[in-house]
Amino acid sequence: MTPYAEQTTAADTFSGGNLENQVAGLLAAHQVQPGPDTQEPRISTEAVPQTPNAVKSAGTLLQTSAPVPDCVRGGINGSGDILAAKKGIYDGKDAYLVVLPDAGDSARVTAYVIDAACIGREPVSPGTVLWKQSFTRS
Repeated sequence: MTPYAEQTTAADTFSGGNLENQVAGLLAAHQVQPGPDTQEPRISTEAVPQTPNAVKSAGTLLQTSAPVPDCVRGGINGSGDILAAKKGIYDGKDAYLVVLPDAGDSARVTAYVIDAACIGREPVSPGTVLWKQSFTRS
């Protein structure tokens, strides 16, 4: 057992029915709402820590994408802004839960669990999709 696996909790583990709840929780924690004069998502500075991918303006934080390793993004073809992401364990493997807007329906999101084994590997290759499902936005 790896030291990381020993430190995980039930909240860090992605499993069947738990995944839908975790997707909802991630979206609630990263509440995205349109700005007053724009279609771009704006997130309050209290909801998300500042990241290099963010621009601060007028008391809001514009988050273009949740930070995930390039190989994990490659596993979902790197398309679209990531709404939320979380590292955890899926079926005994280090993985990332990544949530994107659904390409065909703005009332839905698509969640992926991507194997994190790709991180640090040379040559760089896309992470393997371990699970994928679409959910209605809450």
